[in-house]
Amino acid sequence: MALFAPLFLILSLQGDPMLGGTRLFSRTVMLYLCVLGLAATSSVQAGFAEGDAAYKRKDYVTAFAEFTTMAEQGDAEAQANLGVMYFNGQGVAKDFVQATNWFRRAGEQGLAHAQYYLGRMYANGWGVDKNEQEAVVWFRRAAEQDFAIAQVTLGNMYRLGQGVAKDGQEAVQWYRKAAERKRTRGRREWSRDTYDVNHLRFTLASMYDRGQGVAQDDAEAVKWYRQVDLGPWYAQANFNIVTMNDGIRKSAKNDLEAISLYQQAAAQGNVDAQDRLGYVYANGLGVAKDEKESRRWYHLAAENGSASAQWRLGWIYSRGQEVTQDLGKAEYWYLKAIENGHANARDFLQSMFYGQAGEAKGDKERAHWCRKAAEQGMAQALFDLGLYYEEGKGVRRDKVLAYALYLLSAARDFKAAFIHADRLAKQLTPTQQAEAEQMALAWREGRSFPEKSETWSRW
Repeated sequence: MALFAPLFLILSLQGDPMLGGTRLFSRTVMLYLCVLGLAATSSVQAGFAEGDAAYKRKDYVTAFAEFTTMAEQGDAEAQANLGVMYFNGQGVAKDFVQATNWFRRAGEQGLAHAQYYLGRMYANGWGVDKNEQEAVVWFRRAAEQDFAIAQVTLGNMYRLGQGVAKDGQEAVQWYRKAAERKRTRGRREWSRDTYDVNHLRFTLASMYDRGQGVAQDDAEAVKWYRQVDLGPWYAQANFNIVTMNDGIRKSAKNDLEAISLYQQAAAQGNVDAQDRLGYVYANGLGVAKDEKESRRWYHLAAENGSASAQWRLGWIYSRGQEVTQDLGKAEYWYLKAIENGHANARDFLQSMFYGQAGEAKGDKERAHWCRKAAEQGMAQALFDLGLYYEEGKGVRRDKVLAYALYLLSAARDFKAAFIHADRLAKQLTPTQQAEAEQMALAWREGRSFPEKSETWSRW
């Protein structure tokens, strides 16, 4: 009420000629309105500051009340704040529809981060029907205001063909805009324009490296790889700098520079670089050949999950290459490689086991190694182990188990197994045949290989 009292006084003095009459009145009213406007602005700023302070101390009820008053008066920042509070359920029940409503009101006033959030609502179908085309519209509005996270997101939409036709060149254009500028921050803690700039640079480099959506360009790939300077992508970028084009990269001036980059990547924990250094030292590529250093790098890579390094260690230990032969370690690393999907590890492990079976001096030892190979699914080893059980060589005779092994070998198309399975089936009762079939099925389903059958033991 205090703001309005002077206006009544001005109106009462309007016609007094001693006070300048109408001219004085006009000037005074204008002055008053300016003061009133400043007071209103000051009031809005004070309300926002109060809401901001309440939000930061997690007094969401007070913050929500302050922002609601301002938002209803048209303040875009307050409207965006309300959108976030409705989205997160802060000071009010979570409501995606209301969140979308306030994001839209703020976005239509041109607030970039509200436009970005509205795009997310459409992209995910939160509070509105999912509509990737509409999401692109709002992401673009924010991106055109240099809002970097929107530029990255719009680039993703073009790269993946979501809401727009897939367009690698357009994706690269938006990625570059975000990567080439400094990040800006929104007004709220939750509205920061944040993104992993190193991941973005790595993505750009990879697109140029592989020619994905753009012309393949080594120079541009190297440029962006070298700008990756932090986080998990740093190691992979250094590794890629020297491994593109199947060997020492063109951009590396010499082998020493390439090895230096491998070592930087390996020191950052890059598993591929560790494995590659093992290979470099094993073969003396640009360095003196050093089997001990090679094994050190292979061990690091293998312990970090590299199937390739695990397979190489299995090979080294099985053959005793510059190290004491240790079939236990060889088996351990081959099995690790198999678990991690290495294509050749199973064959090498089977060959190792089966080779040992041939070299063993006694039937019991041969049966032991043959069983190990059979457990890895080697068709001939399954067949041979079937012979051992049928004849009782190195193991207790068990024709039911032998029949199960023949069936498993035959399932791997080992021709001799078909003949022996047919022959042996005639010697078994229907109950024994049924048990053998169940044993074979159980082994296929991952259960351990049996030592003996029940029906033969009782027979």
